[in-house]
Amino acid sequence: MKIRMLKESDLNHGFIECLETLGKAQTKLSDMVHIFKQRKKHGIKTFVVEEKDSSNIIASGSIIFEPKFRYTEKCAHLEDVCVRPEYQKKGIGKKLVLYLIQYAKKKKCYKIILNSHENNTPFYTKLGFQKHENGLRLDLI
Repeated sequence: MKIRMLKESDLNHGFIECLETLGKAQTKLSDMVHIFKQRKKHGIKTFVVEEKDSSNIIASGSIIFEPKFRYTEKCAHLEDVCVRPEYQKKGIGKKLVLYLIQYAKKKKCYKIILNSHENNTPFYTKLGFQKHENGLRLDLI
């Protein structure tokens, strides 16, 4: 198992299947290529887990850094952490999240925020996350 940054060529080597564990993808591959380039330009880091002895993507997670006015350190946001169903419950998600935590520490973040489905709360609390305040959402489309 290898954790590394997402490459454009990964988009059609299992990455979409990972994302679809979060819900049906609403974009075409050509749109994803454009989005990949936009995210790279804006400094959004997406990491993937490669299957052993393969370039097949089995897990993914993104981290976004937010400079804060009140602190000299940044806040990190974890987004779209996902593991393909056939690889779940094997410690891969845990290794990926721990990797992202270490990455945030290296980037001098003072906290990490994430929103997750209630069913995933036990997974994140085992990794040290705590429930804090309320997450709210307003769908615009």
